[in-house]
Amino acid sequence: MYSVILSAGKSERMGRDKAFLKIDGEYFIDRIFKKLDTFSDKIIIVAGNHNYDKIKKLFPNQTVLLNADYELGQINSVKVAVKHIIENQIETPIMINLVDQPLIKKSTYKKITEAYKKNKNKIIIPYTKKEDGSFKRGHPIIIPQKYFKLILKAPYEKGLHWVTHHKKVELKDIFVKDKGIIKDFDNYKEYINFFK
Repeated sequence: MYSVILSAGKSERMGRDKAFLKIDGEYFIDRIFKKLDTFSDKIIIVAGNHNYDKIKKLFPNQTVLLNADYELGQINSVKVAVKHIIENQIETPIMINLVDQPLIKKSTYKKITEAYKKNKNKIIIPYTKKEDGSFKRGHPIIIPQKYFKLILKAPYEKGLHWVTHHKKVELKDIFVKDKGIIKDFDNYKEYINFFK
């Protein structure tokens, strides 16, 4: 399985690059990479114009792809990764990860990876229980290669949601006891307050 870390956005609300925010003295992107490494045949990082060189320097031996049109949204980063895989004739599903979700437990990656092995024709989506008792889906999600063409067709304004809700798609929801799958960081004040 290939894992894809989406890190092309400018993080304008945060005011700084989310990939290089720190948790326990470690960059978000580094922390995510290390956890994914156990479950991935290869990890692809999709960067933007503003951080490509810095990420490439941090991961000199990894595949770092440039999404020059990051303004088109997250889905364009996914398309960049999928095009790379198709062009290189690689047969693999992908696990899509967001760079601002460093709190996901290693056990969650393991659980959804094992779920995929039993449901290879389905998109695997984790969900968890919120504080108010309701349930919510999150990331990372695993997408089989059979749905790559749908990703490439996805309208930019609708993003991955269009793919996961397409009539041709089969889904498998996996419950995890991990609120990290729905916790991201949008602004610096939220980030600072969370780690106080």
